[in-house]
Amino acid sequence: MDDVWQEVDFGSLPMRYENGIFIATRKVKIGLVNCQPVKEDSEQWRSVTVIFDGEPAENGADLFAINSQDAGIALAIIDDRGNLAKPGETLSDVNLESKKNQIGYWLSVISMKQSAIAGEWSGGVRFIVSYL
Repeated sequence: MDDVWQEVDFGSLPMRYENGIFIATRKVKIGLVNCQPVKEDSEQWRSVTVIFDGEPAENGADLFAINSQDAGIALAIIDDRGNLAKPGETLSDVNLESKKNQIGYWLSVISMKQSAIAGEWSGGVRFIVSYL
């Protein structure tokens, strides 16, 4: 992600699906740019933590709400190690590598029931990166 404001296009989604199934998944990367690799005391930052925050899904507190005409879908955020991000909770530390300035995540639209109503949908999630 090169900018503070990002949009991830999931394209068209199927109208029928099984409850709890991943309908669509997209890989995203958060780029750490203009970051100081060295603290003021000349030590290197060793890791970062990331918090994703947004409205929890009504039927799944560990998922993020999606605004639509239909309450049948929610958003899951999963890191490269398979950890599920929960709204407002800190994920486990990510070690910094000198040549790697990106942190990868999977965004997945998950069904909360077996059918959906046609229409547009959107969701918003904020993230905070803290250096350790």
